[in-house]
Amino acid sequence: MDRQAQQTVKPTAMHTSLALALVVSVLVPSPSAAQAIKLATVVPEGSIWDKNIRQMGEEWKQATDGRVTVTVYAGGAQGDEPMVLRKMRLDALQAAAFTAVGLGTIDASFNVFDIPFFFESYDELNYVTEQLTPTPKGSSCSTGATAAGRRSSRRDPSKRSMT
Repeated sequence: MDRQAQQTVKPTAMHTSLALALVVSVLVPSPSAAQAIKLATVVPEGSIWDKNIRQMGEEWKQATDGRVTVTVYAGGAQGDEPMVLRKMRLDALQAAAFTAVGLGTIDASFNVFDIPFFFESYDELNYVTEQLTPTPKGSSCSTGATAAGRRSSRRDPSKRSMT
């Protein structure tokens, strides 16, 4: 991603799209119970994506006063995306940050990100990403996974001037 693109893609959208974690269990079962989450991803260790995922884990820890901790296994250390999904179903892993391809195997809606030149602007990309990113409380798919991540409120890009 070039410098201008990095400035255009807002950090929250980057966190949402790159650190979209599919969490099988509820993050905090009770106010006093500690929850250790093992999160796997194929993103390279030490990359900007890895750093964003680790930052998200730190934010979860701070937001829950240390009751939720996230251990990140980057670089495919836990296997490819189908293997990670199998491990999540067995509760060996509780979360994962998938690529668009991996998300597309779980929910076909995410295949929109694989269409070349589909988005006309980064604003449009950010908007679609946010619309496909469910809030942690409600959405679950047929696999039993629940999506969690950051979400911000942005206006519909179709109501903006694209000049």
